Amino acid sequence: MPDEQPPRPAEPTLAEFREFVLNAAQERPGPGFWQSMYQDHYVRTVVGAADAYADHVGAPAVHARTGDPNPTDTDPLDAVRDIAAGYAADGADTRDDYLDRLADELTLDDVRALRIAGEAAVAATPRVIWAESDRGKKPPRIADEIGLTVSRVYQILRERPTAGEQPAGTAEERRRWAREYRKRHNGDAQ
Repeated sequence: MPDEQPPRPAEPTLAEFREFVLNAAQERPGPGFWQSMYQDHYVRTVVGAADAYADHVGAPAVHARTGDPNPTDTDPLDAVRDIAAGYAADGADTRDDYLDRLADELTLDDVRALRIAGEAAVAATPRVIWAESDRGKKPPRIADEIGLTVSRVYQILRERPTAGEQPAGTAEERRRWAREYRKRHNGDAQ
């Protein structure tokens, strides 16, 4: 067919370019001491730039081409952990300064997402504690890792619903479930 194009050769990779530059410098050294010294400097500069580019963009680009959903291999919660660490820093002055910097960095959308994520984390906390307990982790260790008191972890473990007793989804249904649960287990009718 006349419309068919010949196959395109594959584009050279950054690694191939780096290798080409190093080989060309070895195969064709510049004449004389000063020219070869300049050539060596330029080769190191070009190869260093290629390496820096590969470190900055190369690995994520390779992952992205292969369909990796996390091309930078970063933990998606790193930013949240950084915020938590900054907030937990000692000293009122430090915290005030940190909050001022944080207010400059975050948008309203960022704060909304963090607030909703915080609510989700609070709602998931009992389930995470139950799962860790099921895996054999002891309550004192769970408390230490999650940042709650040991007594609160024990309380959450005691309040674990049995099969078929899972709390319903809406807030009103959860309150009704909690009242019924207290009534059945504690004789509390509040």
